[in-house]
Amino acid sequence: MHRALAEVTIHRRMGLLRVTRLLQYPNPPSIVSLPSDVEDIELGDAGITLNCTAIGNPAPVYRWNSTLLQEKTDQPTIASASLRPGSYTCSASNKLGRVWKHFSVKPKPRDVHPLELHPPKVVVRYGDPVSVNCSTSTKHIGLGWEATVGAVDLRDDVNVITWTVPALTDWVVEPICYVNTDDEQQTKTLSVIVYKTPDSVSISYVNHTGPVMEKTQYELQCDIKNIVPVQNLTVRWYKGQTLVDSQTFTNNSKTPVSVPAPLLITPSRADDGAQYWCEAELDLGAEGPQPPPVEMSETLNITHTVYI
Repeated sequence: MHRALAEVTIHRRMGLLRVTRLLQYPNPPSIVSLPSDVEDIELGDAGITLNCTAIGNPAPVYRWNSTLLQEKTDQPTIASASLRPGSYTCSASNKLGRVWKHFSVKPKPRDVHPLELHPPKVVVRYGDPVSVNCSTSTKHIGLGWEATVGAVDLRDDVNVITWTVPALTDWVVEPICYVNTDDEQQTKTLSVIVYKTPDSVSISYVNHTGPVMEKTQYELQCDIKNIVPVQNLTVRWYKGQTLVDSQTFTNNSKTPVSVPAPLLITPSRADDGAQYWCEAELDLGAEGPQPPPVEMSETLNITHTVYI
């Protein structure tokens, strides 16, 4: 804003009075918040704000241009809560001119961990071999594996170190790769899922022998012997080739357990001769065996129905 000092003479009866006043003249806007007309902003910084504050006479009018703004605003600043990564442009104008400020908002970069595991997660059948590499690009004074089985002593002359077990017979194992630098120690734990398919899958009545009666409820049970992990187990019941029920489980046991899966039926005349059976599927995700292993029971025939 342009300013000038002016001397004004005021006449009075007893003499002259000189008064100095500060006069202001109109001038175009000038952004004062930052010295540059382009600024890079990183999301995640505490309290970040896009600041387009300008001075001018008359007072500037603000306008923001960006497809990322959900609401229009005529304020000189935008708080971080309203921001997404991308480009933003602010203009400040009055009748004497217009100025612009450009902002480039970038996502906060992810913290880069000094250790990488290849693969990052393993699913191993009980008794099978397993091998995982741990690598680092960081300058270090020691790289190693800590584990109840297959531990690897600290080495300072390699950037890749391998955890290997020829036959994994521990149900619970949490290998930890670690790297020592001059400043600190960093670690990364390998996720290991040890699984076992069931010894057997069988079907039977619960507390019943002999012929069945129509319109009477009976309980069938599918017994899955010695399986782990149970939280990855799905038991499906079939009548003939028709799926009649599907069950999952929340047991988080790390060692093999036996699982009963019940099914209630009420036979009718049409069920005489019907065949029920069940299957147990162990779905361990993309890291597990493909297709997921499935064990099936024998069939249970509903025969000799006593009609009422």
